[in-house]
Amino acid sequence: MKCPNCNSEYIEGYDIHCPSCQFPLQYASPEYQELIDWLNKRQMENDQYSEISDKKESPSFSKAHFNELQNSQSNNTERIYNLEQLVKEELVNDYESLKKYLEKSTERLNQNIDTVTGIYKIIEEYEKENSKTQDNLLEINNKLVTFEEERAQIQQQLNQVPELLTRLEQLEKYLKAKSYSNTPKNLSSEQEKNIVKTTPTMTSSDRELSWEEHQLVEQYNNQKETLVNCNTVSETKQSSEDRRLGKSKTVILEKERRGNYWIVEKEGMTYLIPSDNLRVNEYNYKTVEAVFECRGYQPNISSNFKLLQPAIVTETDEENNWKLEKPGILEF
Repeated sequence: MKCPNCNSEYIEGYDIHCPSCQFPLQYASPEYQELIDWLNKRQMENDQYSEISDKKESPSFSKAHFNELQNSQSNNTERIYNLEQLVKEELVNDYESLKKYLEKSTERLNQNIDTVTGIYKIIEEYEKENSKTQDNLLEINNKLVTFEEERAQIQQQLNQVPELLTRLEQLEKYLKAKSYSNTPKNLSSEQEKNIVKTTPTMTSSDRELSWEEHQLVEQYNNQKETLVNCNTVSETKQSSEDRRLGKSKTVILEKERRGNYWIVEKEGMTYLIPSDNLRVNEYNYKTVEAVFECRGYQPNISSNFKLLQPAIVTETDEENNWKLEKPGILEF
């Protein structure tokens, strides 16, 4: 940029006064240009006056011209003084305006600082509340997980209810059957005779059924198709031949795909029950009788039977072989 007074270069926004003539650059604007031009003109006249003062003794210089310049100098001095006063007033006014502006700006800045401080405190409180909320959410989530686990356990227990009801029904039947097998007391002689006629005679092979045996009997007689993963077995030829010749009474069974019996394991015990393809007739009756007592069997008449008591077997040293320990009971 160029100084409006001396036309020298200066850096705008950095220089406050002109580096050459010390002109206050705050007045380097179009609104002060007329004043600056007038001052430059007066300065030129002053310079001329000074030059003329030095040459007033010259014969070529007229006194009238000198007086005119002297009067002009006096008027210029007064005007310059007035202009200086005007500039001073403008500077004072600008200073006061700038001071007020700075005071208001400072006040606004302080207000903004207070506002920011307040916002910061609000943010701190919010972060504290948010942290508490996160902790509460975590606690709620943990409780939900615990609730889901408990609900799953309850659902699992509910799923077991039908099975428990079935077992209770079986237990009820078992207890009824057990109480029925005992002869009631305080009956008349005629009632006791009728009971003797209708109650099966106990033999040496009869034994009190365990809970597992009772379940197995009920399952075989009512839901035979649910018996799966059973080993199918039959008596070995050697065992059958030895019994026929009277060499041994021990019954040995072996695994056979089309066998007449099933091996079932329950609670550490191994039981033997008829397979679903066993048909008792006059040809295999003696073989079946070696394993099961056949109550009420009549040749050429009896066909259907129900299981009263499963047989008990144990494993032998030979793999996939079992030995009969206690025979079972079938009722025709």
